This record gives sequence, C-alpha cells and structure tokens, in this order.
Amino acid sequence: MSITAVLSTFNNEVTISNVVLQTLAHADRVIVVDDGSTDGTAEKARLAGAEVIRHNINMGKEAALRTGFALAAQNGAKVIVTMDSDGRHDPGDIRKLAEPILCGEADLVKGSYNGYGGNITDTQIDFRAFSRKCFNYLITEGNVINSIKENGLKVIEVQIGSNGSKAQQSSGTTRKFTITAILPAFNEEVSIGSMVLHARQHADHVVVIDDGSKDRTSEMAKLAGAEVIRHPENMGKGMALRTGFEHAGKNGCKVVITMDTDGQHDPDDIQKLISPILNGEADIVNGSRYMNGTDKNTPFYRRIGQNILDRATNLNAGLKITDTQSGFRAFARHTLTAFRFKSNGLAIESEMLMDAANAGFRIKEVEIGVRYDVDCSSENPIKHGLKVLANVINDMELNRPLYYFTLPGAILGMIGLAMGLSFLQKFYNGGGLMFGPTLLMILFTLIGTFMTFTGIILHTMSKLINENKKKVNISSNPDPDAGLTVKRDPFNNPWNPS
Repeated sequence: MSITAVLSTFNNEVTISNVVLQTLAHADRVIVVDDGSTDGTAEKARLAGAEVIRHNINMGKEAALRTGFALAAQNGAKVIVTMDSDGRHDPGDIRKLAEPILCGEADLVKGSYNGYGGNITDTQIDFRAFSRKCFNYLITEGNVINSIKENGLKVIEVQIGSNGSKAQQSSGTTRKFTITAILPAFNEEVSIGSMVLHARQHADHVVVIDDGSKDRTSEMAKLAGAEVIRHPENMGKGMALRTGFEHAGKNGCKVVITMDTDGQHDPDDIQKLISPILNGEADIVNGSRYMNGTDKNTPFYRRIGQNILDRATNLNAGLKITDTQSGFRAFARHTLTAFRFKSNGLAIESEMLMDAANAGFRIKEVEIGVRYDVDCSSENPIKHGLKVLANVINDMELNRPLYYFTLPGAILGMIGLAMGLSFLQKFYNGGGLMFGPTLLMILFTLIGTFMTFTGIILHTMSKLINENKKKVNISSNPDPDAGLTVKRDPFNNPWNPS
C-alpha cells in the first residue's frame, strides 16, 4: 500500500462515514482507530470501507494514533497520513501532503491553514504525512515532531484547505448546481460510493437515481454525499434518466451530466464533456470510446454489435456519431425539454440521439476512456443488442419512413413488376399462367406500391413535425438560470416550460 490514512476517532458517528468514503478516494487504505466510542462510530466506519481497530476505553488521541501507526507500518505502507475524523480536513489534500515524500523531497509534511485563519503547532499530530523513516518515532511515546527533527529528517509545510472554513464554504456556494451529474443505478453498492466521490470533484450536485435496488446502493450513495431519489421498483434506465432530468430542471442547473455507475466511466472526463457547452460550441456532448478508431480494450464481440447499432442509429437519426451507445454525455439546460424517455431499457441511448437530432441540437463528440475490467451489466450482450436494434428499427417508422416503408416497398414492387414481365413473356410465347405465382406477383405489386406511397406521405409529415419542433425549441428555450415547472402535455412529454 503506497498511502495509508490513519484516523483516530471518538464518538464521531455523524461524520465518520463520509470522511472515510472521501479519504478512500485519495488513499490506498484507511485505518480507523475507535478510541472507546459509545456510539455507532466503529460500525459506520467499517460499513464505509475502513479497517477498524477498537480500544475498549478512551485512551487519548496520541495512543489511538500509535495503534494505527503500528498496524500501518506492519503492512508495508510507504506514506502514513493522519487527519481528524470530524470532517474539518479535506481528504483532497492527501495527495498534496504525500507527494513531497513520494518524490523524496521530505520525510514529514505538515499541513498549514495559512490563509484560512487556522494554525498548526509542532506539538500536535494533526493533518500530516510521514515517510517510512519516521515510522519508528511514530510508535514510541514522546514528542514525535521533535524526535523526527532531532534525528536530521527533513520537515516541510504545505498549505491546505479546511472543510470547516468560511472562505471555502462561501466559494463553494457560488457554483452551486451549475453542473449536475445524474447517475442512474441498480444494485451498484460496490462501485457507487467511489463514483459519487469522484463525480463530486467535478460537479456541483450529484443525484443518484436508485432504480429499485435490492442492495445498499442508496445507503452508500448517501454516505458518499449524493442526493438520492429512489424508485420503489425497477423501472429501467429510461425512467431513471427521466426522473433525474425532471429533478435537475427544477434545480436551475446549466449543464446536466449523465454517466454509468458500474465504474466503467472516468469522472475525470467530465471537464472534457462540459467545456464545449460552457463555451457555446455545442448543445449536447457525447463521450466516445471510438473517435480515433476501434478501442483496443473493447472486447471483439462487443465491437461487432456496436458497429451494427451505430450504423442503425446514425441512419435513423441522420447523424455521424462514433459511439451511439455511450451513456456518458453532457446536456445544456435548454435541451432537457426535447426528450421523450419512451424506452425504459438500455435503448434509451439511441432514442435520445434521435430526439436530439429531430430537435436540431448541435451535437459534438469528445474522446473518453472506459474500463472493461469491472463488473458491468449482467444482461446478455447479444440479447441487449437485439433489443436496442429492435427499438431503433421501430423508431424508423416515423423518423425515417423512406427507409422503413418506401425502400422495402420499392423492392417488393420491382420484384412484382419483374415477375409480371416474366409471366407476360411466357404468355406471349404461348405458355400458360399459373394461378399461385400470378397471385403472388399481384400481391407483391400492390403491397409494394402501398408501402412506397405510405413512406412518402409519412416522410412529408415527419419533416413538418420536426421543423415545428425545431421552431418551438428555438422560441421557447428557457433562461439557464430560471426554474422549470414540469407538467404533462398531450404528447406525453414530461417537459413543457410554463
């Protein structure tokens, strides 16, 4: 383990879970020494993922830290970080403290509150990082700082922030809800805590839609600091996104991020997705795994199916998107009204692209990374692919009627015409007409003609409807800072600004 965090705690059940979850995002291991707490501190720390050592009685902070130091040293830690468990330290500063030690520039790094009104003295072990050279001094009694200095080890100080400072609190509220991340989740207790913590580093507001999970997904998401909205039963990804979009619209956010919660997406890519929207270059940004060709990490069978779905979706939507099945996307606030959320399952990704194309939104792609070494969807990929393809083809009925009706109809009509010409030639040469093939020729010709003209008529209607939608979107884009009132309309669109 490179970095081990040691937290001494006493009756901190209110804050310990969140502190542990945030610390795990920056340290390889977290050891919590419960110094005789009389509440549920130890249980909550263990639930959040920490290794817990419990004192039967309160022995004091220094004794608790020595217990944690001894265990960390035995297990090969390169750097030990100490911090308080009351939430006033920001775990995001752990790397800042550990880096000088990992680079060989110092043996002890002290955190300083300079600029935040705080002060650090040499006699207290507070928010600090220690190298292996310091370990022997950590587990012995006495003034640790003085002992380390007297033995010629290098001590430096770096500036850190404080979660409890007024300055930091006020700066955080100025960006509140500018960027909202929506994470639909179903039975993702293993990965949801880490995803929420990482997403919170790049988004002002993280909303987890627990789609009827049977495990502790909601509990872990709340511990990590997300707002959780829970469906009473599993309703599908489409409905989860619908719930999230409704909630985000009412909170006045400017950009909405959607991402999967199985650990495949890297929240660090959020900045890539939101930049084109904030710079006015796009209305929707799609995170793509394949902008520079085939991702070598993508399993072969997945890429074959992906190519088929990409072609079908692009044909339907009239787009040139390289990764139509990506769930990692960014949406400008004014686009939220355009989506139907008709598909409840994973076909929602294709449906949203079709809706965006029909609304005339500017869609841009940026390259993202993806992991396939994590536990992802349990649904059979072939079954999933066929479901999505069926939904795309079904959507073509109104989106691309020329492909859905006119093209097949023209083919049937030409087959019927070719059969008629062949029968006419035989009849001209003195042959007879057979009842079955003649009837089939007539059916092909009639059905083909009907489908051809049906497609043309629907194509004209579809163009008129889409043009009208574009005009509505242009004229009724809400102010990004204004709230939206959600109501139903006759077309089952949950979004209609009033």
